[in-house]
Amino acid sequence: LYQAGVNDKNYFAGNVGIGTSSPSAKLHVKDNTTVIGSDASGYATLNFHSATTGSARYGSIRKNYDSPYDMRIRASNSTGAVPLIFEVSSSSEAMRIDSSGNVGIGTSSPSGYRLNVSKGATGNIAQSTAQNACA
Repeated sequence: LYQAGVNDKNYFAGNVGIGTSSPSAKLHVKDNTTVIGSDASGYATLNFHSATTGSARYGSIRKNYDSPYDMRIRASNSTGAVPLIFEVSSSSEAMRIDSSGNVGIGTSSPSGYRLNVSKGATGNIAQSTAQNACA
């Protein structure tokens, strides 16, 4: 822990570990359960911000512990709306929700449709099974 001068803020020069004696990143938390406490309004929020001070580019995960007990995932960009993208690997997009609320599965551009499901050239897009068939 360092402090350059009396009026300066304290800072860590290396990696910080919680639950580990050998942290591998700037902040390494090793535990089966990590809790982020709620603020006075009943929310617990994990924010991801750009290093640029005052930037509008951010992402957040927010849990409401009061009614309606919802959970929110949010992304923002200073130049406009951004999609929420779900990946199954570092280079494979599985699903996207664009800024208009359109959902794309198997496509990165679901514009024009509320739900756009694409399998590609071959294969089934959907399967429906029922245990009790109606006569």
